[in-house]
Amino acid sequence: LGCAMAPPLAAKTKLSFAFVTDPTHEMYVYALHQGKVRSDTLDLELVTLAIPALVQGFLGRQYDVVETSMISIPRAVERGLNVSLLFTALGRLSPGPTLDIWVRRDSPVQSIQELKGKKIAVFGLGSTALTMIRVALAKEHGFNVELQGGDFQFLELPTAVIPAALERGEVEAGSLLYAQVFDAQQTGNYRSIYSGTGVLQKSAGARMVLPVIVGYPDKIAKDEAAYREFNRL
Repeated sequence: LGCAMAPPLAAKTKLSFAFVTDPTHEMYVYALHQGKVRSDTLDLELVTLAIPALVQGFLGRQYDVVETSMISIPRAVERGLNVSLLFTALGRLSPGPTLDIWVRRDSPVQSIQELKGKKIAVFGLGSTALTMIRVALAKEHGFNVELQGGDFQFLELPTAVIPAALERGEVEAGSLLYAQVFDAQQTGNYRSIYSGTGVLQKSAGARMVLPVIVGYPDKIAKDEAAYREFNRL
């Protein structure tokens, strides 16, 4: 009996988890990468994507679990795509420059009104951040914030090249993502010309939810234990 073959270990379930490419998000998966948090039953494939690709991956059901913009949920439901919210990705929006429009430090622009008709680089036309900025601009100043034919020319660019586009003068202003905001605050190379955070919090009476973590009900139903384990991790 002592020499008998040990029973084979149960195979782990595999789930793919796609989230936004940004250094700030590494702290959320650091413990997983380092093996400090592990699972005996679940293997996670971690995939980082730019926001436009992340939105497409969400709509195309390419991954088991996806970080997506809150605004993409109703759009997906309208298309007949059923989703389940697992939890908020980054909690609720804290006060600060999360929903800001930035210009170069030496830019002559001093107010949001001076950007009317100008190019503003954004990291996703369908992102929650841009949608909330547009809502704030409309509420506070009555701007026409349509993506086409509105008061501003919103130009979608890869997140990493937005600072370079600002430096070269290809755009007059731009939205910065999490780590870029931190760098801007540290270096002083860019300054905020407009923030929608206060307007939205006052209007809604609560902090805004930005990204969320979602799954698909039919996939979850096939292995609820795996998704509970994902939430634990």
